[in-house]
Amino acid sequence: MFVPFAKPSIGPAEIAAVVESLESGWLSSGPKVLELEDKFSNFLGIETKNVASVNSATAGLHLALESLGASAGMKIVMPTMTFTATAEVARYFGAEITLVDSESTSPNMDLEEPSITKDKCDLVIPVHFGGIPVNITKLKNIVGSKTLILEDAAHAFPAKLENRFVGNLDSDACVFSFYANKTMTTGEGGMVTSKNEELISRVKTMRSHGLDKNVFARFQGKDPSLSDYDVVAAGYKYNLTDPAAALGIVQLSRANEMKQRRKVIYKYYVESLAGLPIKYLDHELNAVESAYHLFTIEMQEESGKSRDGLVKWLHDAGIMTSRHYKPLHLMTYWKNTLDLTNKSFPNANKRYLSTISLPYYSDMTDLQVEYVASKVKEYFF
Repeated sequence: MFVPFAKPSIGPAEIAAVVESLESGWLSSGPKVLELEDKFSNFLGIETKNVASVNSATAGLHLALESLGASAGMKIVMPTMTFTATAEVARYFGAEITLVDSESTSPNMDLEEPSITKDKCDLVIPVHFGGIPVNITKLKNIVGSKTLILEDAAHAFPAKLENRFVGNLDSDACVFSFYANKTMTTGEGGMVTSKNEELISRVKTMRSHGLDKNVFARFQGKDPSLSDYDVVAAGYKYNLTDPAAALGIVQLSRANEMKQRRKVIYKYYVESLAGLPIKYLDHELNAVESAYHLFTIEMQEESGKSRDGLVKWLHDAGIMTSRHYKPLHLMTYWKNTLDLTNKSFPNANKRYLSTISLPYYSDMTDLQVEYVASKVKEYFF
């Protein structure tokens, strides 16, 4: 049996929606993008004017930072346990990046780190690892009203904190990913949300070359005056396409269904692997409703087994795995650029050296889930 690490859940409805979009003759940002933004905002319980689609979460983080006034010398704090995109967008502005360790009990950033204080940072980027939300309310109380908060919610749709959706919390902006391995996908793509309407307006301008008029509105031909547009900033090419949005609309309608399937798989893994010398990512914490994006297992020292040995064992059995994440401070570029040679991140280091991510996606069959769990158990016995 072959079990991929991840696989998007694409069915006849998604295929039909994309074909219909292609046949419409409108392939760039158009009616489907507007529809996706409208339905996504309704899902989160916010206004359509508070969301902006983009062609990747990385683009969304970049535009959100630009709209929040990021500049050279700005002090930005973020976790070392994240994908490089979180940090690379801050480097675009020449910002001063401070990495912080993860919690001892969770891959999420440790909010007790001394660097996370109102007098030591201008902006914090919490990352909702694996779909488990960072406590934004607690973070906001720590840093105060003058420090900006930009949520990296690439893993966190649909997730809730204290019965409110991520994307509708009290941060300054939030960015989601619709990459192929997420619960809902547009292939590549993402969404920026913010309660600041001016910020979203700026994101929409900057995602399309800094133009002051919407491209779709200009080419509909309903108002000839729209053909005369202006460039108000040196923007970027970060807009989402209509075929991608058409796919996303169907995926959004299935988001809860696909999340529930992940939850079922999570519970099976937890029950099947009980008693093994491992810890797993706990998606069922108090006040949190996870997106169930990753299932990671952290091997304990008493097992006498190696993480790399398990990776090879599963690979030889046709089971693909991943590692989330190799911390940024161990990456050549970040280690050298941020001069992290002597900086200690004990929790992130320990987790990286002992953790793997198992296959985990909505379309996993019961047989595949059972096979993966059985092979993990065989490795330990």
